[in-house]
Amino acid sequence: MDKKEDIVLLIPTLNPDEKLIRLVEELKKNGFNNIIIVNDGSSDKCNKYFEEIENKVKVIIKHAVNLGKR
Repeated sequence: MDKKEDIVLLIPTLNPDEKLIRLVEELKKNGFNNIIIVNDGSSDKCNKYFEEIENKVKVIIKHAVNLGKR
């Protein structure tokens, strides 16, 4: 049974590029709708990538500084 609507994808990012946009679009095309992006302290020059996907994901969580692995 394929229950992609029950799956939540958590994607941490640091200074992403256009690959993040392509990844989100591909996931959406394959039926994944519960996508959470964590902006882990990316520089302001990356804001355009987050803005591009903000209407395609459930939420974008933004850390003020990079928290990395804990």
